Amino acid sequence: TLIKVNKANSPQKGKISISKEGELFYGVNVSGGIDENGNEISTVYQPVYETAGLAGATYEIRAAENIITPDGTIHNKKGDLVDTVTTGKDGIAVSKTLYLGKYSIKETHAPYGMVLNDEVHTVELTYTDQTVKLTETATSFFNERQKVKVNLEKWLETNEAFDIGTNGEIKNISFGLFAEKEIVSSSGTSIPADGLIEIITLDEKGNGYVNTELPFGSYYVKELSTDEHYILSDKKYPVV
Repeated sequence: TLIKVNKANSPQKGKISISKEGELFYGVNVSGGIDENGNEISTVYQPVYETAGLAGATYEIRAAENIITPDGTIHNKKGDLVDTVTTGKDGIAVSKTLYLGKYSIKETHAPYGMVLNDEVHTVELTYTDQTVKLTETATSFFNERQKVKVNLEKWLETNEAFDIGTNGEIKNISFGLFAEKEIVSSSGTSIPADGLIEIITLDEKGNGYVNTELPFGSYYVKELSTDEHYILSDKKYPVV
């Protein structure tokens, strides 16, 4: 008796793993208190960053070529969208099972507070071994934070008759940069609403610069001290 067994070989498939990292607002350093002379030092909140996996990045995976199995079947044409994935808390996203071939990966949505990465990565799922049913390839993306730069300029009213405003009084003025609303880090610590982040001094031309790398959020500037010839202003200037 002759028994024939017809068994079709299933084409090997694979998955694409995408990892996403970026500089994350992780914590807050708090300084202040009382100095050795008993003078109060303003409490200052400084953001701390670390590189970590980022959740919430979305990617489109497209066929970078016609995806053809050995039997000649075209499963996807070049440019076809084959999957859309979003990274989890660990910064990892994994595609569904795909046929072997070349695929392009593009970020379509960046995590909150991050700049969209417009690089297009091309990866290839390749044949490994006839005993392996599923293969895997990986690629990674890095995102830059959305960064805020704050500069300010101050003018003084002068009085030539009393020789006021032209003798370096501008350098006696300082401003504070404050958080308009609470800014919460990934660890749960936060810069409170109206928390002072940096004290800004002015040069002889009245220019001041913020050196702190600021997390994404809302801020304002307010005068902290002024020269004895001038009245201290309590006006808040939004950072826009």
